[in-house]
Amino acid sequence: MASFKNIDKRMNKIVNVVFRFDDYSARSSTDLELRLIDTFRENEVAITFGVIPFVSTGNLHDPSPKNLAPLTSEKVDILKKGYVKGTLDIALHGYSHQTISVKKNTEFSGLDYNSQIERIDKGKKFLENIIDDSVTTFGQNNIPSARL
Repeated sequence: MASFKNIDKRMNKIVNVVFRFDDYSARSSTDLELRLIDTFRENEVAITFGVIPFVSTGNLHDPSPKNLAPLTSEKVDILKKGYVKGTLDIALHGYSHQTISVKKNTEFSGLDYNSQIERIDKGKKFLENIIDDSVTTFGQNNIPSARL
């Protein structure tokens, strides 16, 4: 059972909450994303979208080379409008989500440092061109070996 002792003291405490939606890409559900954006906009709350700028068109868990699909013009427009209205914060969430290993699903771990930097830089510049601003957020779930 929850304790309500000293609840008045806790009610005055400011709590910051961050909402994040990952894997926005050419392959993700536009309908779902538009509903999310509308819900957050209607409630005057911002959400961070973790974007995969060049998603693999094949099986993401198969390390053999695949074609990459950049964001569609519709997806680009959605990001741009959401960012301009203040509903979206844009984060780089990888490059393609194509694994490079049969042993472990990862797109960066095990990739040489220069290739990692090249992909991160290309993805970051792609997103910055969309929003005409700096992208300063990067999801850290698979990059423990690289410091940005």
